[in-house]
Amino acid sequence: MMAREAMSLAARGIKIVRLYGIRPDGSCACWKGRDCGDSTGKHPVGTAWQEAATDDEEEIASWFEDASSPINIGILLGPTGGVIDIETDGPDGESEIEKWGLHEVDTPVFRSGRGLH
Repeated sequence: MMAREAMSLAARGIKIVRLYGIRPDGSCACWKGRDCGDSTGKHPVGTAWQEAATDDEEEIASWFEDASSPINIGILLGPTGGVIDIETDGPDGESEIEKWGLHEVDTPVFRSGRGLH
């Protein structure tokens, strides 16, 4: 399912970043394992990940086909990626979004542990 979603995003021109995944025991698939802390499943594989981000569906599919450990995905934000993320960090931030009328903008929205994005 994650591979399909990654390729769907890439088909829309969104640059995908390969991230370390989460093992069945809840540890990060990176070398730190259980010591990864708050970054578990959330940090890029390799260096220069900004340049490695891709919308090439074949390359993305190969990540999942060749994976010897779990992987996760992220998206490249900013001018190069063409996507911005506004994180509200809780009820006060969500109130600000409403105050400025941004809640009326038709855009994808999701909720993380820290609040609305």
